[in-house]
Formats: sequence, C-alpha cells, structure tokens
Amino acid sequence: MAEFDYGNARLRAMKSRLLPRQTLEGLAEAGNVESLIMALTDTAYREAVEAALVRLVGMDCLTEALRNDLAATVGKARRFFQDKAGELAALVLRRYDLHNVKAVLRGLARQAPASEILASTLPVGELRQADLSVLARSANHRAAIDLLVTWSMPLAQPLLDLRLRRRAAGMEAPELELALDRWHLRSAMQAAR
Repeated sequence: MAEFDYGNARLRAMKSRLLPRQTLEGLAEAGNVESLIMALTDTAYREAVEAALVRLVGMDCLTEALRNDLAATVGKARRFFQDKAGELAALVLRRYDLHNVKAVLRGLARQAPASEILASTLPVGELRQADLSVLARSANHRAAIDLLVTWSMPLAQPLLDLRLRRRAAGMEAPELELALDRWHLRSAMQAAR
C-alpha cells in the first residue's frame, strides 16, 4: 500500500489544524454566536470566518465558514492521493456527490427554493458549489438529470436507466435515491475487488 504513504503522511500533518481540547472548551464558553465567531478568528479557521463575515452574520456566518473550510480541506486532501489510491479516495468522496444530488432531487420534488436546497449540500466531491447552484435551480428532477448527463457525471446513468424504465409512470424522489444507492454500492463493490 505504498501508494497511500504520501497521502497518509500529509493527512497526519493536517491534524495540527484540529483544535486542541483547551481551545474547544474555551469556544464552548463563548456565551453567544458573535463571541464564538470572534474566538474562531484566533484559530486555524480565521480565513474562512473572515471570508464569511464579509457577507453574513451570526449563525449563517458560522455555518458558511465551517462548511467552506471543510470543503477546502477535503478538496486539498483529495489531491494527496494519486493513481489507484486516488481512485479509491474519489470513491469514498463520491458519497458527498450522492448526498448532494439526493438533496437537490428532494428539494426539487418539494419545490423548495434553491437557497434552501443548497444549505443541505456540502461541495466536497466532484460537484462544486457552482454546479450544485445550477442543479438546485433546475425546473424539475428531469432537468437536473439532463444536466448531470451533460456534465458526464457517472452517477447520472442509474437515473437515466430509471427514467427509461418508468417513462410513463413518472418518478418519485425515493425511487431516484434508491437507484443512486444501488449504483454506488455496485460500483464500490467492483472497485473493492
């Protein structure tokens, strides 16, 4: 497993960004959201918090900052692995794409506003925030599936297959989610072999 050595060493080095127990205890005693945000500016999350403060305040700022930091950190970690190790890391991170697409499909079925749909996503996989924004603004799940096909996303295939089988009857979000889960499990089992 030498192909994992470099990536694993880099991941271990990134552990230094994790907040120590004493800092976490101090953050827990912040008293209110504004104090917590100010306290986070003295940690490794400073850049993410300051970037979010430009546009948001309160809990929205905190949520956005931590969400963006996580996406950036995982995106950086993804690049540590190459070749077969990179393929396996991408397979693990594909769960985020599955979650994000399911959130979009659920939101579109409920006719939820795009902002509400996007709040349920975490752009860590192949689908970036801009992609998810476009998907969340689709007219319906058919349009979203068509976009995924246009972008050559492998996870579009099970959705297309279901659409072909259920042409006249229509499709519900749970059916779409089940098709995605089955596809992911099959492809993960193939990769594991």
